[in-house]
Amino acid sequence: MGRLILILGGARSGKSSYAQSQADETGKPVTFIATAQALDEEMSTRIRKHQAERPAHWETFELPSDIASHVGQIKSEVVVLDCITLLVSNLVMQYAKDDLVDETPFMQAVQKEVEDLIKTVRALERKQDWFVISN
Repeated sequence: MGRLILILGGARSGKSSYAQSQADETGKPVTFIATAQALDEEMSTRIRKHQAERPAHWETFELPSDIASHVGQIKSEVVVLDCITLLVSNLVMQYAKDDLVDETPFMQAVQKEVEDLIKTVRALERKQDWFVISN
């Protein structure tokens, strides 16, 4: 496994721009994994802004969840995962109900998502550097 770099910061604090610049400075091919979903106009605008800021030659996967099942398709040496916070939010929306009393299924889904991703990345024969963004 290559490096795992966790980039933390508040909402709209420049985490994505920082991760992109760090990935670009490696001089290696980059794959960008976007977890955001355009569920309202504000998020649609933010997504379009982020898309415009990314280099056009980067490969992009738009994956609201189940990232591990797509890792094998990534051929680049550098990956930017933007972001874990939205990934968890996407899982919340899958399990949220007005009468939600038991949060166990949601917590298990989050744990499975993260464990599957870590296990899959560790099992890769090639080394990849991962820039993982979260709030």
